Amino acid sequence: MQIAILGGTGHLGRRLAEGFLRAGHDVVLGSRDPAATRQKIADWAQPCEVRHHAQAVAEARTVVVAVPFEGVDATIAAVREHLHPQGVLVSAVVPLAAGHPTQIALPSEGSAAEHIAALVDGKVAVAAAFHTLSAARETEGEAEDVLYCGNTSQARQQAAALAGALGLRGVDCGPLRMARTLEQMTPLLIGLNQRYHVRATGIRITGLPR
Repeated sequence: MQIAILGGTGHLGRRLAEGFLRAGHDVVLGSRDPAATRQKIADWAQPCEVRHHAQAVAEARTVVVAVPFEGVDATIAAVREHLHPQGVLVSAVVPLAAGHPTQIALPSEGSAAEHIAALVDGKVAVAAAFHTLSAARETEGEAEDVLYCGNTSQARQQAAALAGALGLRGVDCGPLRMARTLEQMTPLLIGLNQRYHVRATGIRITGLPR
C-alpha cells in the first residue's frame, strides 16, 4: 500500500516510515519544505519520496498524521481538499502540555484525533493509533501492542493493517472517542521512562484471544 506520513521526520514519524519501508510499502513524506526534509532523511537506510503535503496525500489512501498538536490545524488545512474520499487518516498526534511532556492538554473535542475528525468533517474516515510506540525502540516485532480506535470499521481495519506491517499486534479499542484514553497513555509512558531511567517502555495487553 502507499502510505503518506505527515510529520515523518519527527522521532515517531521516522520509526513508522522506516518500519513501513522495511515491510515493502511505498512511503511518501509530506512536508512544507521538501528540500529541507530531503536533507534531514539523507541518512535513512532506505530512500523515501518527499512531496509537499497536498501532493503527498493526493494518491495515498492511507495518511498518517504525526505532527505536534500545535501544527495540526495548518497541516489539515493544507491537505483536506486533497484527501482521497475512500481513504483513511490515522492520527498519531498527542496533545502534550507545553513544557510538560508527562502531562496532557486535551482539546475541547476530547482528543487530538477527534479534533482532526472535526477538521476533516467527514472527508475521510479517521483512526487513532501508535500513541504507545516508543520512537527509541530500534527493532520491530517485539512483544508490543498497537492500541487503536476509529470512527468506522474501515478506519480500524486500516490501523490494524499498519500495525501488522510493523510486525506488531493491533488491539481494537473501539470508537474514536477512545482516543481520549489512548492519547493519555503517552505521557504515562514518558513518565515511566523517566522514573525507571529507560528509553522504550511499551504496552502489551494480556488475556486476549490470539
